[in-house]
Amino acid sequence: MKWLWGGVVCVGVVAGVLFWQRSVEPRAMTFKIGEGIFHVRLAKSETERARGLSGVARLEHNEGMLFVFPADGFHGIWMKDMRFPIDILWLAGDGRIIDARENISPSSFPEIFSPAEPARFVVELPSGAISTWKIKVGEQGVMSPE
Repeated sequence: MKWLWGGVVCVGVVAGVLFWQRSVEPRAMTFKIGEGIFHVRLAKSETERARGLSGVARLEHNEGMLFVFPADGFHGIWMKDMRFPIDILWLAGDGRIIDARENISPSSFPEIFSPAEPARFVVELPSGAISTWKIKVGEQGVMSPE
């Protein structure tokens, strides 16, 4: 019985730690830009950023992915293993859009798309989002945890 109780305590501690990590480190955010509000998954680690949306079947009209980089840079995006076209936004550390590309096709791989100036964040949205939601370079995006 002592062994069983120890196992229950251990499972409880692990579950608590996982819950705490999720509350401290959000996995998704709300991103508001132009006339659009998007639910974006976060890609913060090098592995998550390299994988991106590769292998994802599709995005809903209000979904996307936010790539968080540790420093400003000319962060390139490619379409490796992508199944659908996307729009790409590069943002400065303050959330201002500094560059954008529309309707990038999966067939463009291995081409790499980079911003005109260093960026801190990249947002991938469904193709057509930039025009649909009237998103423009220079606009300020607002990010908040979900």
